[in-house]
Amino acid sequence: MRPSTALRTPDFEHPPRASALVHAMPDGSAVRVRWGDGFEARFESLWMRENAPDPVTTHPISREPLLPLMALPDDLAARAATVDGPTLHVEWSTGDRSAFDGDWLRHRWHMLDAPDADLPPRRLWRRLDTLPRHPGEAASSDAGARAAWLHDLYTVGATVLVDLPAETRWLEAAAGAIGPIRETQFGRVFDVRIEPGAFVSNASTDIALPVHTDLATRSRPPGLQLLQCMAASLDGGDSLLVDGFHLVDEVRRAAPDLYRALVEVPFTFANRAPGSDHRHTGPTLELDHRGDPAVLRLSPWLRYGVADHRRAAEGYRALRHVLALAAEPARTVRFRLQPGEILCFDNVRMLHGRTALAAGGGERWLRGCYVDGDELASHLRMAARRAAAPGRATG
Repeated sequence: MRPSTALRTPDFEHPPRASALVHAMPDGSAVRVRWGDGFEARFESLWMRENAPDPVTTHPISREPLLPLMALPDDLAARAATVDGPTLHVEWSTGDRSAFDGDWLRHRWHMLDAPDADLPPRRLWRRLDTLPRHPGEAASSDAGARAAWLHDLYTVGATVLVDLPAETRWLEAAAGAIGPIRETQFGRVFDVRIEPGAFVSNASTDIALPVHTDLATRSRPPGLQLLQCMAASLDGGDSLLVDGFHLVDEVRRAAPDLYRALVEVPFTFANRAPGSDHRHTGPTLELDHRGDPAVLRLSPWLRYGVADHRRAAEGYRALRHVLALAAEPARTVRFRLQPGEILCFDNVRMLHGRTALAAGGGERWLRGCYVDGDELASHLRMAARRAAAPGRATG
């Protein structure tokens, strides 16, 4: 028979202490397990076998799987399941044996049921007096300051890094503290300024920009955007932010038929540019596996049209309702970025815009870049893992 185990867990997580294991038994294609507090769970045999922490199944260094799922028989089942202190021992119909840590099993059950349980809950808002502000240099270099900044960025959806000089290196330093910069057709880092002959988009004009999300034309829009103010001597150009997830939740509760159109009616989003042609077709609001908002696409410039002609009237009715709510001053945070400051926000949740720029002397210059939102979630999960690690074995 193969060795039962060499690791405590098949990954690098630090499961919290659970109630003691008290009973286990084979149950058809699964193993039923009960803990001392009465909690009971049924684990599918194929899932257990491919996550066994023995060195034949899981690499002891990388903790990545070694055993191909298709190497297991379709009718894999447990012959016996016994509890020995904190460990569950299983003998399989193949003759192999596996051992599982009870705390890890309980933790993994809850994580499969709620994959974002180790992330802080988002704080949706209709109105904020001011955005969270964090010292920019510390957020880029100090672990504790970075953790506080990233927590607010995820939960509130937007933050401002302050006390920075208007030097170009700080934008990339802040982005790099989260993860790699995501390059787009605008480049790795882009400039938003009024320059005759250098037209890129409406952002490089002096017109007001209604609140929107960026790059709705992408199948996976960048999750985060960072904008650093380099110059702000021109009148106007105040920044505007609206919590889009809170807004659509209001629609869900007050107008369920319009909400249904937001998540069902497909729009095609396309950019209008001489040098690129990015397109994506999908609903204005994408939901995750739980039915919660995941990606909001709202752009006044990138709508190509409704992809289902039969539902065009329905789609536009819902869209106009959302746009009217998004324009309400009562739900808008309005502020003026100062030179050096960096606005950081969730690009698939927050709607951002600006007021018109005044004609005349002066300059307004922003530098921007994008980072994938998965990088932020990884930072927060690692923070939760480190918090659980003191005094615990790592496997």
